[in-house]
Order: sequence, then structure tokens, then C-alpha cells
Amino acid sequence: MWSFKKRGKQPFSGRIVKDYGIIFESTRGIIKFRYSLLVVEEDNKRKVILKEIPTLIGLNTRYFELEKEGAQKLKEALENALKFLNI
Repeated sequence: MWSFKKRGKQPFSGRIVKDYGIIFESTRGIIKFRYSLLVVEEDNKRKVILKEIPTLIGLNTRYFELEKEGAQKLKEALENALKFLNI
């Protein structure tokens, strides 16, 4: 099971350990989304936060949280997927 949970509109309440900035962008219709990756420390636990930022006024920024186990599974899945792309 992926320990990946949507944080919704509520921002995290810890300190940012590392900000990787915008890692990719996508477009859906007239809306452009930017995705950034943060490492945050809350209650002495580090988490990876994926931040989705829409460019259309009125839409909310969304946060998705990955704890250590989920981040490790995502890393393994991405490494495996990149093999299919011959990267």
C-alpha cells in the first residue's frame, strides 16, 4: 500500500528541509499545473510533499504527502518505469 495521502488545502505545519522547486508542468484544457517537491520535517518525522499549483485564478493549491515507505516505493516504481523509457 502506498502511504500517499492527499493533504487538501491545508498546508503542512513543519519546516522545509529541502525545496526542489518546480519539477514538471502539465496542461489540462486551459489550466496549467506546476508541480514542486518539498522535504518537510514535522514532529521529528521527515515527509515528502508534492505540491500542485494551478495557474487559473480561483483554484486551490493542493498538497500530497508521502512518508518514508511511500517515498521508497515511489522511487522504486520510477526507477523501474525509466527502464521502459531507455533512460
